[in-house]
Amino acid sequence: MDMINGILTAAELKQARGVYQRTKDKLMQRMREELPKWYGAAAAYMTAVETIFYDDPQPDMLSAKSRERCIVALLAVRDADVNLALHMYLALMEGVDPGEIAHILLLAGVYGGVESFADGLRVEGMLLKYLKENPGVEADKVLDDLSKTIRF
Repeated sequence: MDMINGILTAAELKQARGVYQRTKDKLMQRMREELPKWYGAAAAYMTAVETIFYDDPQPDMLSAKSRERCIVALLAVRDADVNLALHMYLALMEGVDPGEIAHILLLAGVYGGVESFADGLRVEGMLLKYLKENPGVEADKVLDDLSKTIRF
């Protein structure tokens, strides 16, 4: 078994997903408030994003799992460490497995350069180790901790 797939056990990932399901509303509230805290006009942007991508999904919209796959690929080629880690976390919690995230990073590396792949694996490894070392961490605390843990 490779390192990425060996960091979290299936039981640890299941536990993390369970905590996320119970506490994700607090995380969504934090995400909703973060950009407007820095710039008030961003509230309208956040409302639009939430309405389009999170509220009452329509049949032709991406599922949360598929949406996070796309976002991980996009952020991997943008050197967006903290945001990449956050969306990797969301992808994991929405049912994407660690190995699939690594494969998405490999694809991003094909088109964005090997450094996108290598940096993405580094961020994923740090995230998985964080989740292993912090069992039961609530979803909103993950946002705070990732911004302190994942360094550029």
